[in-house]
Amino acid sequence: QQWHDDPRLVFPLKLSAEQCSSSNTARYKAELAQRIADDDEWKIADLTGGLGVDSWFFSQKAAAVLYNEMQDALCMAAKYNFKCLGADNISVSNCMIMTGKEEFINEFSPDIIYMDPARRGEGGKKVFLIEDCTPDVLTLKDIIFRHARHILLKPEYTSEDMENGFRVLDSLRTELANEAVTFELAARFYSEDPATRTNGGQMA
Repeated sequence: QQWHDDPRLVFPLKLSAEQCSSSNTARYKAELAQRIADDDEWKIADLTGGLGVDSWFFSQKAAAVLYNEMQDALCMAAKYNFKCLGADNISVSNCMIMTGKEEFINEFSPDIIYMDPARRGEGGKKVFLIEDCTPDVLTLKDIIFRHARHILLKPEYTSEDMENGFRVLDSLRTELANEAVTFELAARFYSEDPATRTNGGQMA
């Protein structure tokens, strides 16, 4: 089923329609989230909801979904579209994500938080660095990790970024397999998370 087949659905912003996930991509994300959750009654918070495509596909797998979108027009459209699609397990929120304003996340108590930051800067210019995206995930990382066991993030990256990342992972996997380095030591040197870097990579 194509999520956009229903003629009643509304699409208020052209850019959001262009940037939203395809059905196949959104379906894959939902299946991936289900495997990560490893639970029959899991919940996921989509904090960058957009048109709600990902949230709708999440709702096919999860017990409950929190859709959040900071733009009023998109939030209103998604709420209407969810009703048309009969998605009664999606809660809709129209909140800014910032320190001290995360009560709506805490009340929902998600197992997974999903974010797909907007890759457009001032004047609609495309950006690539994660700190230049909206919202800035690096600034919000403490909030995110405080409210969920698992984080799904869709960053923008280049083929060179991928090659470098895989090269590091392959090298690290070899070192771990050969017991040339312990997991705790690898976390200390490779992790950029201050909360887990010094405790052996454990996420409590």
